[in-house]
This record gives sequence, C-alpha cells and structure tokens, in this order.
Amino acid sequence: MSLGTALRGPVASIIRQFGEAATWRRITSHYDPAQGRTVETTTDYPVHVVRESFPSHLVDGQAILVTDAKLMIAAQGLDVDPTPGQSGSSDTQVFDMVIVSGVTYRVHRAEPLGAHGA
Repeated sequence: MSLGTALRGPVASIIRQFGEAATWRRITSHYDPAQGRTVETTTDYPVHVVRESFPSHLVDGQAILVTDAKLMIAAQGLDVDPTPGQSGSSDTQVFDMVIVSGVTYRVHRAEPLGAHGA
C-alpha cells in the first residue's frame, strides 16, 4: 500500500472536520426523442472541501485563471464518482461542479490522493 493510499482515511477525516461545507453538483443531460428536446437532471451531494488558490507562477490566464482554485474533497463516502470536464456516451453528457460559499467551480481534473505513487 502506498503512502497516499494509506493517508486517504485520515485526510478525509481532517477535511470533514476542518473543511468548508460545499455541494458536489452533477448535471446529466441527454436528448429525449419522445419529448423532442434535451432533458437535464441535476443532483446535489453534500461534501467538505479545503480550497486553495494556485501559486501565481502557475496562473497563465489560459489553462489556469486567477479565479481558479484547487479543491481537496473528502471523497470517501461520496455517493458519486468524480467526473472531470465532460463525459458520457454520444447521447449523454455529464458535468460536475463544486459550489463553495456561493462560488461555482467546474471540475476539470479529479484524482485520488496517491494517484501518482505518492
């Protein structure tokens, strides 16, 4: 077991204890031929997050904006698998967002602690 994997439980506990309450929002849309339109479903999940700004040397105004943030989320026990950006089949699209203190962040990348062998 890697150090990152071993730390997941304790880190999740710390985030739940000291992080901000937030909402993980999943929006799923698909075309419904019976209705002749795209149907959208929104589901919210309660989470806790630790929010950090990106260091100024990484903010390039294109890939990373000054308004972007890194969010560490206690995903252990979360009832949804994180989906960065957009995914789904050709007729279904999935978008994930996190809302913290009224600010909505679109999920561009999600990776578990220890994903790079940490």
